[in-house]
Amino acid sequence: MASSSSIGDSLLPSPTKKSRSFFKPFFIFLSLATLISLVIFAPRHLTVHLHPTYLQHSDLCVHSPNPTNCAALLSDSASAAAVRSPTFLLHSLLRRSLLEIHASLSQSTDLLRQINDPHILDCVDLLDLSRDRILSSDAAIAAGSYGDARTWLSAVLTNHVTCLDGLKDPSPLKAHLDSLTEQASAALAVLRAITVDDGQLTETVTELPSWVSPVGRKLLEATSLAAIKADVTVDANGGGNYKTVQAAVNAAPDNGKARFVIYVKKGTYKENVIVGKKKKNLTIVGDGQNATIITGSLNFVDGSTTYNSATLGLFN
Repeated sequence: MASSSSIGDSLLPSPTKKSRSFFKPFFIFLSLATLISLVIFAPRHLTVHLHPTYLQHSDLCVHSPNPTNCAALLSDSASAAAVRSPTFLLHSLLRRSLLEIHASLSQSTDLLRQINDPHILDCVDLLDLSRDRILSSDAAIAAGSYGDARTWLSAVLTNHVTCLDGLKDPSPLKAHLDSLTEQASAALAVLRAITVDDGQLTETVTELPSWVSPVGRKLLEATSLAAIKADVTVDANGGGNYKTVQAAVNAAPDNGKARFVIYVKKGTYKENVIVGKKKKNLTIVGDGQNATIITGSLNFVDGSTTYNSATLGLFN
């Protein structure tokens, strides 16, 4: 095999010693220039690859059910923006949604003073919940937790649709709700465009997540009631701290930092249990699905709204 010097000699005229002394520093300079170029340009290329800063709005809206409206919303959000990154657009879109939710809540409250409509009251609760979920989504996006943001925004979209379904037509709230629904849908489309499907929807989970606290882990892994230390006991026959589940839920501290466990003894509890959003770190356990039974009878036909008919649900 020919040496590297012989290959070079076959392609170039035989240089003199003087020419070789000239080319040596030239090639050193060229090599340094190449390395400097790589240092300067490689990070920018890497950033574009991992964080698609310059995607067109049409690319970000490809998964939207209404790509035209989605692209228009993103264009409006970016009109005064110096940075056009997808995450910047998401933050702008969520801030816009918060402002519109505040306006919708104000309008809903005014309507309630005029019309005692349970569906409007549902909208007030749902909009308030959506405001919390949007704040959670904004924080998740800032932390790079796009899966959590997608979960929160999906709940926001569901809340808006639920509110719309209950409104009587025509309703002054409809324009706000239509706009909020489009905004939530656009935000979800952008999230899907900038993240890779990691298969979380079909993943089989065999272990508890790492974020579950030691106390929560012990509670969830308990195999007997003896291993569960309840804070209060519910017994319909009067043998516990409370006779109803609702009374026990009401007794739980608001925004509790420690786990609060309610043990519901065997029996049938005819009630609709409302768990307020401030009741955090709350766990309800019973004697088994066929022993401890909570049954409510609210339904749309009897005058209750669908949103409020849950036997046990989280409400505002």
